[in-house]
Amino acid sequence: MDVLVVKQSLNFKGEMMKYTVVTGASSGIGRATAIKLAKLGHNLIIVARRTDKLNELKSEINNKYPNIDVVVKPTDLSIKGEVEDLYQFISKFELSMLLNIAGLGASGQIIDSDVEAYEKMVDVNIRATMILSRLFVKDYSDKPVQLINLSSAVGYLVAENNVVYSASKFFINAFTQGLANEMKNNKIQVKIFAPALTATDFI
Repeated sequence: MDVLVVKQSLNFKGEMMKYTVVTGASSGIGRATAIKLAKLGHNLIIVARRTDKLNELKSEINNKYPNIDVVVKPTDLSIKGEVEDLYQFISKFELSMLLNIAGLGASGQIIDSDVEAYEKMVDVNIRATMILSRLFVKDYSDKPVQLINLSSAVGYLVAENNVVYSASKFFINAFTQGLANEMKNNKIQVKIFAPALTATDFI
């Protein structure tokens, strides 16, 4: 694995190539973002649970933009150990940007809903974002890179029948804003992306 990573990280001049990490890249906002970044010339590490969808995206990008290197990293971000393994993997690359886009959604009144679904949503939306953000900032605080965390318009209000999802995005807002304040004198840029209602399946 280490030999493969080194090979992927060198360009034809033998220089280290930079990569952008996109989680939640199998569909929705993450997928569209990965395609747009490829168009802009970013080498990519695309992350999601579904290997088949990641491979489809890799093929699509390679067909459109053959000079872009795309690394596929299947990961279930609801599992803490896999989140930690993901960062260990991407830390072998020289990174220019980390976009924490992966997220889960569940609706309905709390008392009538499956608590396990909410627990998994919290694991992905909050814990995975927090862990990856912390590790990335720790390694890249003094480099001109970007950390972008996906929030939502409902992270600024309480959406009826979506209170846990809203709460998870409130956390992202507070956490990311706080982290940005902590890094205000560093080179890294920490940002929030908060779209309104979007067609996506939260995978």
